Amino acid sequence: MTLKEAGIDFKRIPLPEFVVQITPDKYTPEIKKGSKKSVIHDVKKMIVPSQEFKKDLGSDFKNFITRKAETQLSIIIDQKDQDLIWLNYKEHGDLIENNHIYVTPYSKGTVVMDYNNLETSVHHGLTRIVVDEGAELTLIKIQNNHLESQFVDQTQAEIHDNGLLKVVDIQLGSKNMIINYDTNLKGYKSKCVYKSLYMAADDRGLDLSFTANHIGKKTQSDILGKGVLGGKAKKVFRGTLHFERGAVQSVGKEEEVVLLLSETVKSDSIPALMCSEDDVIGEHGASIGQLDENRLFYLMSRGLSEKEAKLLVISSSFKEVIEGISDEEIKLKSLESVDRSINYVIA
Repeated sequence: MTLKEAGIDFKRIPLPEFVVQITPDKYTPEIKKGSKKSVIHDVKKMIVPSQEFKKDLGSDFKNFITRKAETQLSIIIDQKDQDLIWLNYKEHGDLIENNHIYVTPYSKGTVVMDYNNLETSVHHGLTRIVVDEGAELTLIKIQNNHLESQFVDQTQAEIHDNGLLKVVDIQLGSKNMIINYDTNLKGYKSKCVYKSLYMAADDRGLDLSFTANHIGKKTQSDILGKGVLGGKAKKVFRGTLHFERGAVQSVGKEEEVVLLLSETVKSDSIPALMCSEDDVIGEHGASIGQLDENRLFYLMSRGLSEKEAKLLVISSSFKEVIEGISDEEIKLKSLESVDRSINYVIA
C-alpha cells in the first residue's frame, strides 16, 4: 500500500512513495535509562493538546496513526527534580507509534527517543506533548536508522503559563525523512527552543518543518537549524513563526545554517513570519554556503589531512546543537553518531 492509498498526502518535497506496513508487530522500546513507573501503556487517561495546529502533516496522518498504531506510550513526568527517561528503539520492523508526554505543573524532565534500527524499516510516528504550568521538558530525538529506511515523524506540543519545551532533533539516518514539529505557546511567558541537526548525502531527502504558534502574552520561541549536505541530497527546511492576536510582547527567532559539500545538492530554506499582532518581535534568516577554503588550508598546514580538516570544521559548527544536551552519556553518544555520519557525508 502506498502513502496515498493509506490517506497520507504530504504535498511536500517530491519523495518516492513507499510502502507502509499496516499490521506491524507490537513493539516496546527498551527503557535504557529512567524510571519504568513513568512509562504507562494507557493513552486514554492522558491530557492531549486542545488547540488546532496551524501546520501539520494533515488529519489523515493523525487518523492513520490512531487506527494503526501498535506501539502506544504514555509518559508522565511528575517530579520536581530532573527525571530522565531514555527510550532505545532498536531491532524493530516497520513501526507505527502513537505517544503522549505530559509534564505536571512545576515538574521537570528529559525524554530521549533514540532510533537506531540497523535493518531497513518504515517508521510513522506521532507524539503529543503537554507542558503544564511552570513545568519544563527537554525532548531529544536521535534518528540514525538504516540508510535505506523511511522515517516520518510528527510532534505536537502545547505549553502553558511559564512552561518551557526544549527540543534537540538529530537526523542522521534513513533514505527519506519527513519531520514536523508544531507548538502552541498558549500560556503567559511560555517558551519553546528548537535545535535541529541534520546530515544527508547520496540521493537522500529531508523535509524538516518547525512551527511556533504564539498565542499567549510574552511568549518566546527560538528555532535553530544546522545541517550539511553532500552528493545529490535534497532538503527543505521550514521555520515558521505565527503571532496570533493577543500575543503582545512576544518574541520569535528562526535561523538556519547549512553547509553544501557538492554542486549537485538541492537545498531550500523557507523562513516564514505571519503576524496578527503589532507589539511583537520576529526575526528569521538563513545562511547557505560551502566550507571555508582558507580555514581548511590553515588546518591542513598544521598537519591535518583534508578529510580530518573537514571533519573538524563541520563538527565545530554542530557544537551549539549538541551542547544543548545536559546528560553526558547521551551527549557522548550523539557526538559519536555525528562524527560517523560526517565521515560518511565527506567520503
